Formats: sequence, C-alpha cells, structure tokens
Amino acid sequence: MFSSAPFRPILDANGKVIGLQPNSGDYNADGVNFDFPNPPTGQVPDSFSRQQYVDGVFPASAFPLPAPGQEGTLKRSAFRNPGFINIDMSLVKNNRFGDRVNVQLRFEVFNVLNRVNLGGVNGDLASSTFGRATSTYDPRIMQLGVRVVF
Repeated sequence: MFSSAPFRPILDANGKVIGLQPNSGDYNADGVNFDFPNPPTGQVPDSFSRQQYVDGVFPASAFPLPAPGQEGTLKRSAFRNPGFINIDMSLVKNNRFGDRVNVQLRFEVFNVLNRVNLGGVNGDLASSTFGRATSTYDPRIMQLGVRVVF
C-alpha cells in the first residue's frame, strides 16, 4: 500500500504546514511519492474471498495518514494477493524415421482447469480502484506443435 498522490499540505496563516489534506501523498515531503501510510486501525482479516478481492478488500479511508513530515509505519508487503492455481499439461509423441530423423508432435495445454486467476490488488491509495483486483491472468490456452530433428 502506498500513495502516488502529490504532497498537499494544510497551511496556517504563516505558511507553516499543520496537516495534510485527505487525498495527499508524499507524507514526508521529500519530493518523492510512493510513501507508505499507517496501518489500518482495528481488526484486519487474514484472508479474503475471491469476490472480496473483486469488490475491494479495503477502502482507502481505512489507512490513516501519518503526521506531516513523517513516513507511515505500514510494512512493505503487509497484505497478500489472491491465490494462484495453474496446471499445465503436455503430450509428446516421438516418431522416428530411420536413424537420423525424429518428428516430434506436441499438444500443450496451459491452465488446464481454466481457473480464473486474479491479478494483484491495486495498492495505490490515490487510485479509484484501490484495494481491488482488476485484472486476470491468461485463460486456458492450447497449442499444437511439430518439431523435426535431423
């Protein structure tokens, strides 16, 4: 979880930073975005269902902003992405013609079960799709191949 939003401070009458706007990023004001927020308050589940990954596992408001000039305390890779299951299969038939020629016929299937594997969760607090898995990996793919070795 990180924020790619620019630094948006709240200033007092003298121009001193007294806080951060809710959609602010670059918490420590070092000119580099992608700072970590603080961890969410309250109980956090250990795992989520596939539908929760699609709908969104957290709202961005669950992650409190750190104090101005401070880096958040959320650890890197604090949350897991959806599970990934993939089974590939290959059938190979070698056909020899004499002593020198081998024709190999190959039938390969990738993601045999055709399981929908969700991509990673969007961890950018500034994104409208924060906390959601918005992509998938490849569906079942079949290919036929011929290899001639001589």
